[in-house]
Formats: sequence, C-alpha cells, structure tokens
Amino acid sequence: METRDEAIRFDLAYHARLRGLSESEKSYAQRKIASCDRLFADGRSYELLLELMGLVEDAETLTTVGQDPFVAKTLFFRDHLRDLLLSSKYADFQVGRIPIQDILEEIQRLLKHDLDLDLELNKLAPPRGFTHLQNYLSRAEWQYYKTRTGTERFEELIRFAQHDRRYLRAVARTSRKMSDPGVQNHNLPMVLLFREALRICGGDKKSAVGLLDEAIRIPFYWVKSIPRERLPGALALENFLLPGNKEDGADKSRHWNVFGGICLYKSPQESLDLALKREMQDLREARYSKDCMTEFIRDTIANLNGIYYVVSMNPDLIRK
Repeated sequence: METRDEAIRFDLAYHARLRGLSESEKSYAQRKIASCDRLFADGRSYELLLELMGLVEDAETLTTVGQDPFVAKTLFFRDHLRDLLLSSKYADFQVGRIPIQDILEEIQRLLKHDLDLDLELNKLAPPRGFTHLQNYLSRAEWQYYKTRTGTERFEELIRFAQHDRRYLRAVARTSRKMSDPGVQNHNLPMVLLFREALRICGGDKKSAVGLLDEAIRIPFYWVKSIPRERLPGALALENFLLPGNKEDGADKSRHWNVFGGICLYKSPQESLDLALKREMQDLREARYSKDCMTEFIRDTIANLNGIYYVVSMNPDLIRK
C-alpha cells in the first residue's frame, strides 16, 4: 500500500465482501483487517504485504457457497489453541506448577465451546480401526491419486515453488524449528502451494492432495547431498519446495495436507476426530512429556489449517 487512501479503499472493498459471510467468518476477517491497519500504521510494509496476500486467499476461500458450519468454526478453535500456548496456565504447566491433565481439560473445554464437541481426550481410541472395510477402501483411493501423479505435474509444482514471487516471499518468513510456537508463518505458504497444486490438477482436490503428498516426501537431506556445483544456481536450499523444511522438517506440511485431505474421503469432523486420536497416541507413547504436549497443540493447529482450507477453497476460482 503506497497511500492511506489506497488502504482505505481496500478496507471498504473487503468490508463489502463481508456482507455475505456468517457472523463467525466476519469476526475472523475483521480481525485480519485490524491487523493490516496496525501494520500499516507501524510502517511494516513487508509484513503488511504478506498479510494482504493472506487476506486475498481468505476472501477467495470464503466465497465457497454453503460452507459446512463445523468448518467455519475451526479457525476459532485454532486461534484459541494459539492463545493457550501463550497463556499463564501453559507457562505454569511448563515449569511444573500444574499437571498435564489441566491442559488437556482446557483443550476439551475449547472443543466444547468452539465446536460443540464433547470429548475426553484420555479416553480416545487408537486412530485407525482396521476392522472397518471402508478404511481400506479410502486408503486405496488415496494411494490411487498419489500414484497417478505424472512427472510433468510434479515438475510444474517444483517450478512454482522455486520461482513464484508470492510463494517465495511467504516461505522466506517460515522460521527455524520450534521458533514459531503458534505455527503462524506456515499456513500461507501451504495455502499457496495447495492452490497451485489445485490449479495444476484442474480443480480436482483429491488429485491436488495426492500431488502434495508425493511432493512432501522429497527428503531434504537428498537435496543437501547433491554437490553444490551440480545444483541450479537459483535453487533455494533452505526453502526447497515446502515451507515445512524450515519449520519442523516436512512434518507440519504433512499434517496440513493429510488431515485436510481426509476431509475429502470422510468429513471435516471425522478428520479432526482422527487427528486428535493420532496426537493422543503420540502423547501417550511419549509418556505425556511437556515437549510432546506442545507438539500436540502445534500439530493440531496445522491439522485445523489443512481441514479449513482444503474443504473451503473454491476450485472454480483457480481452474485455467
């Protein structure tokens, strides 16, 4: 934004788009606009540019007609999890003043308040029930979409990740492992990457998720093992293809894509249920460690982002 008048015009135009949204969606969008106003007032142009990019993606995503009410509320739960990580209660837990059960009960309270879900996290069953035939059928279909990914589509996604200015600006902001507790800087790059995969796949969401699932499996150590003189000069080693390579390996990117993708085979609520079972299993196996509790929350934030954007993104706005 070069002038205040430009910012005001954008603000008014964006507010005009809010008239067709639910109250919860309006509240979310208004908070984003307020963030833009603060960045503009502080003269933080680079952060403002990234926030505006995110607003554009949100505006297009929110044009999905008949959005599932459950999906519309997931970002509120996500933001409350971020608040929990920064709370005095969580600080007390980290220094041993309160037990981990208090944190789990707070998450249960948020699940009820934000999503109307009554869950006892400690009593959740294992994440996969292999006695159900449908679980095998869904997994077979997932593998089908993964293996049908052609080399030309894969190469097109890599070219996007290495040369698109919007993506590179966003991914340059992803931080090194564990220095972004609320996973704030990981979502916009994944939104842009999924959007591009969706465009490459002609608007087919299952194909786009399959393409990303294969792409995320590119091991970073493989790139680092290639002699520097054999690599293209433009290759960004720290940001090779996926933002997750700087955040937590490819871990957060897989969480975003996998649990977003499961919504296409089941439902958003079933995807979140499966995600929580997965995170609780990890927590139990880690003997309820403090570090694993933090990852429980951070992984759930990534899962929620994937659930929201994979379901809500409108492919008609992306097709060629």
